[in-house]
Amino acid sequence: MNSETKLPRDEGEILMDFLPKLIRLVEVNVSNRLRAKIGHAEVEHSIMASIIRMERQGKIKIEESEDFWKQLVVVSLNKVRKKARYFSAKKRDYRREIQLGEESTPLAELTQDHREPTDEEGVAFEKLLERLQETLDDSCRIVLEGKLEGLTHLEIAAKLPSKAHSAKTVSRRLTDIREAIAKLSGEDD
Repeated sequence: MNSETKLPRDEGEILMDFLPKLIRLVEVNVSNRLRAKIGHAEVEHSIMASIIRMERQGKIKIEESEDFWKQLVVVSLNKVRKKARYFSAKKRDYRREIQLGEESTPLAELTQDHREPTDEEGVAFEKLLERLQETLDDSCRIVLEGKLEGLTHLEIAAKLPSKAHSAKTVSRRLTDIREAIAKLSGEDD
């Protein structure tokens, strides 16, 4: 065999050649805060798995070409967008998180009340609470009282009149309570 004869490269070697460029692509398109959530290794693994699956399905051909790189970029950016959508959904929204670092406020200071409410604020709160309880139905009142006592959703559900209530029912009732509070707060303006 001639030393100048090139052996065909396998698909794994080709993918490994594209990996450094892929890592840079992902790092450039992911913010620092989102990167802390997903990490480029997770995205890269997902991208590689998708590429291999697509190649097995005959949708793409792994080769050293500009077309393959373009396909890899499209798959990569779609994966990054999908992860960003997932981690920016309501309760998982990474942008709502407080970053604690050397320059940030200590957690104890963030959670510490800086002052006691004034007498006027306490009276205003009690009046709002009384008005709120007047507007709520029985199940919402039970849920509100349970939350004020510090009970869990399951503990509150057990106190509701019907046995068919669950933690999900308590969550729905809390949404009703929040809407009632917003309505009452709007009337005060």
